[in-house]
Amino acid sequence: MILKNLKIILLKNRILKKGGPYPSFFNDGYVFIKLYDENDICGYGEPSPYICNPDKMIKLLKSIFLKYYKNLNCEKIDIVRLKKKIKDTEKKNLLVCFDQAIKDILAKKKGISVSELISDKKIKNNKISLYASGGMIFENENYDKLIDEA
Repeated sequence: MILKNLKIILLKNRILKKGGPYPSFFNDGYVFIKLYDENDICGYGEPSPYICNPDKMIKLLKSIFLKYYKNLNCEKIDIVRLKKKIKDTEKKNLLVCFDQAIKDILAKKKGISVSELISDKKIKNNKISLYASGGMIFENENYDKLIDEA
């Protein structure tokens, strides 16, 4: 499974949120990647929005893909070795989203979920737990505000 292409998606709110406080990515946008193998199987990855601003992140993701992933067999990429090789902290932190996308491709190729791919146990429950973050509040604000946000 040779990695051939990368698509970077910047999802940005059309209407800026006023008030707050809100995490910076509410207004700056969220970045996602779609990594494709030679058979056009794609895997999704999401870098942390706290690594750097979206414009810089997009440039770094492109350079990382071209230097460390393009035309390589995704089954042979060793993220631990790669993390030791890269000195730049932001680039090193962005590797995780490539690892997520590769695991997604490998799982799709095998016809299983990513959780089954990384677990030794067969997943029996087809229900998932849900986590919702209510966001952020100022120190003396009422926690009830978070319920509406969630």
